[in-house]
Amino acid sequence: MSSSSANPQFTTSRIDANPPHPAHPAINEQPNMPFTLLTNQDGVTYSIRFFNSGTDRSVRVYLMAFVTEYSNPTWSDASLVLPPNFQPPYDHTLSFNKASLNGATNLWIGCWWNDGNDGTYATAADYFGAHPSGGGHHTVPITTG
Repeated sequence: MSSSSANPQFTTSRIDANPPHPAHPAINEQPNMPFTLLTNQDGVTYSIRFFNSGTDRSVRVYLMAFVTEYSNPTWSDASLVLPPNFQPPYDHTLSFNKASLNGATNLWIGCWWNDGNDGTYATAADYFGAHPSGGGHHTVPITTG
């Protein structure tokens, strides 16, 4: 069943190594998919809450917005870093303006280690180039409403 909300919650956890893939973080708790992110009550901003409840390392969250092709993003962000074992009642909320998405209706969310190990990605484009949607737990696709 699909869902929609403003200020939804996403939680990361650790995925064990499965050669050739190293142990890595993944977004494992999220709203029911497919999911539509709604604006806050102000009608001009979006907010998403993130927790890092299952890893003992810092995790960087990557977001990318696009209209039809992820290879041509209209907006991206890789500024949010979740401390180790960061769980409720504490959260990190990322807020951004609807206008900054430049008409995008598709948003991808993913995460990876932030400590320089296991191939940290410098930008959202780098991360999603290696983890396109459809790759299982790496990339969570949502739409914007």
